[in-house]
Amino acid sequence: MSYFVFNLLFYISSYGLFMSSSFLMFWVLMELVTFFFISIMSESSMVHKKHSWKYFSIQAVGSAWLVLGIMWMSNHDFWLGEGEKGLKWGNITYVVFPLLMKLGMIPFHGWAMELAEGLSGKNLNLFLTLTKIGPMLAFIYFVKHSSNELVMLVVLVSLLASAMAIKNLSFRQFLVLSSIVNLCWIMLSSAMSMYLSVMMMLFYFINLFAVLTIFDKWMHLSVKSFFKYPFPITESQLLVFIVAMISLWGIPPFMMFMVKYSTMEMMVNNMGILPCLIMLLSSMILLITYLSLAISCIIKGESLPSDLKVPPITLIGMVAQVFIIFVVCIFAALV
Repeated sequence: MSYFVFNLLFYISSYGLFMSSSFLMFWVLMELVTFFFISIMSESSMVHKKHSWKYFSIQAVGSAWLVLGIMWMSNHDFWLGEGEKGLKWGNITYVVFPLLMKLGMIPFHGWAMELAEGLSGKNLNLFLTLTKIGPMLAFIYFVKHSSNELVMLVVLVSLLASAMAIKNLSFRQFLVLSSIVNLCWIMLSSAMSMYLSVMMMLFYFINLFAVLTIFDKWMHLSVKSFFKYPFPITESQLLVFIVAMISLWGIPPFMMFMVKYSTMEMMVNNMGILPCLIMLLSSMILLITYLSLAISCIIKGESLPSDLKVPPITLIGMVAQVFIIFVVCIFAALV
């Protein structure tokens, strides 16, 4: 009963972050999300107490650092001079680094990769998605109101995360690095269009949920080990996995391609071609690993009993993406 209540309050608090109208309300909801997620982790038998304490300590330090940074900025010259657009880079670093810490992004990614090793599949899904909403929305605000230096920082973080994913990491750690790259895409898209960032966030969450549902029993393996051992998977799981992987890659005709294409077009017009090329490079590096996983599942796949089915909500998410593609195509043809 308590597990259900904590889950319900966790989802309500996460949704409330989008509706908050003041910094105080936003900060309270962000801390509630942290509290309820720790409660959910404590209910799981797979996670050790040290993981809960580590998550609490990191989030507490990040929140205190963030509040102190905002208080310091409010007492100093917050904005750039007249005729210039954005925030002072020296001031914005007081809130950028605590947000990077709370998000588990480079250079504060070590705790996130270690925590991911002790989470169940469901809790890992929550950790990589809904727990990121609060800090990510705050980061998006500063990206929209900052100078180009912060944009280049996001691009550099994406490139470093994709380069680290080449190592022989466990699948959980690979998903953490992959989420960093996708969060960078979401942040950059928000600088041009909030609609694009929300769409990218939605489809990323759906596809990640599908992947975690299928790989729940094999996430302790390293990425390269998928080539060494047979990978038992049903036909329905294989179909959903391939669709989710193709969408995460940003390959047409799925929605992530359309959103990323629009983002790249706006990036070239507003930020220049260099950030766009670096983001493309980081995505291509991840594409190699995703492709190796897909090939391993197809070549080394084994038949399983038919009772091992994909959850209905996962299939609904995959079908919804295809349906939206047709709606967009019809709308474009009519216009």
